[in-house]
Amino acid sequence: MIKKQCRHQVAKTKTLSSSHDLAAYWKGYMHGLRLAYHVKTFESLQDHRKWLELIHDCDEVKREMGKGYRHGIKGK
Repeated sequence: MIKKQCRHQVAKTKTLSSSHDLAAYWKGYMHGLRLAYHVKTFESLQDHRKWLELIHDCDEVKREMGKGYRHGIKGK
């Protein structure tokens, strides 16, 4: 992901998160977006796997964070 695209996505996400009640989703999304931009220098493989597994958690907030993280990595 190039710097211009990342900045655009961050700005868009900040706007959406301030007007949307899915704060956990947007928190995960921002984390994934940062990873997509910084690639492997941002976090360990173990942390990455933990974020990916959140989508299967029994806690709804954690599941939303996991969904957001997966979408953020893809830059969607």
